Order: sequence, then structure tokens, then C-alpha cells
Amino acid sequence: MLPLLAELSKPSIKPRHWKEVIQVTGCPLKVDTEEIFYLSNLLEANLLEFRDDIEEITESADKQLKIEQNLKEITETWSDYDFYFESIRSREPTPCKLIGSRV
Repeated sequence: MLPLLAELSKPSIKPRHWKEVIQVTGCPLKVDTEEIFYLSNLLEANLLEFRDDIEEITESADKQLKIEQNLKEITETWSDYDFYFESIRSREPTPCKLIGSRV
């Protein structure tokens, strides 16, 4: 049980992942105003019965966090650049939009 609780307490676990845990276990978890789950509620959810599903959720959360961090790094790297396109051989440039850019 402790390894599952450790996985669920990582910063990669977002509210959307808790919703998945609630859906998988079928146990409504009570949350206080700071989105803190009580140990007694987690124990009632019988997490060990759904160990494989919960491990899949936590692994997915870790991967999603890594992707979010990489995307943020890429956005920060390229946000200081402006791109200008010119005509080539009487062809006008195709308009494009860069996500997260300051053009």
C-alpha cells in the first residue's frame, strides 16, 4: 500500500488523475478545500485491488508531466524569436501561426 500512496503523492498527479482513480475504484474520495485526500478515504478505496490500474495512472501522469515540462522549455526557448516570411519567385508565403509565439 505504501508504494501506491507514494506514487499518488507525487507532484505529477493532477486533479484529472484523481478523477481517474475515483472512476477506477468506484469509491468517492472526500477532499478538503485544498484538494488533500484523507488517508482513511484512500484506505476505504481498497487501492491494492486496483493496483495495476493505479500504477498505470501514475506512470501516465509522470509521462504527461515530462511532456508538459518539455513543451514549456521549448516555448520559452522560441518565444523570444520573431519569424518573418518573404515571397520567393512570385509565390506569397503561406500564413502560419506559431503556438505560444510573440509575432
